[in-house]
Amino acid sequence: MLKNFKISAIKKSEIPEMCKIHKESWIATYGQPEYDLTEQDILTKDFDSPAKINKWKKSLENDSYKIWVAKADNKIVGFCGARRGDEENDFSIIYILRSHQHLGIGKAFAQEVFKWLKEDRPITVEVAVKNAQAINFYKKLGFTEIGLIDPTILVNGKRIEIIKMIKH
Repeated sequence: MLKNFKISAIKKSEIPEMCKIHKESWIATYGQPEYDLTEQDILTKDFDSPAKINKWKKSLENDSYKIWVAKADNKIVGFCGARRGDEENDFSIIYILRSHQHLGIGKAFAQEVFKWLKEDRPITVEVAVKNAQAINFYKKLGFTEIGLIDPTILVNGKRIEIIKMIKH
């Protein structure tokens, strides 16, 4: 594991920087030729408008939702989020800058999420169908029951299919 990164709960003041990571990750992932999306297509998704930033800030007031960030040299390089539910818990947001992947950050995030969720109910995660790296990562963490759910549709009508996996 990399020595100079740390995982911590996000502060409201860090949300704009988190939104930049979200945008950069989408461009790096979905800007690849196999997705048939241009950067302009991707940017139709609302990543960092004032309304989106306020929505993220508001979500932190909910005790059943939590966001963690990974910082390397005091710069946010990734984030993840989880929600506790009555029937299922949800671990569906994880973004790590490409330059910092394969450094143990994903596993460190998962450990924080599982500790917080306590795994007393099934945990679901959603990832893009074509993102084999993410699917393999979650399979190694014990997620199964892969199935297609309603796809995300970008504003311009292009789609990214999403799968759902469950860990019991």
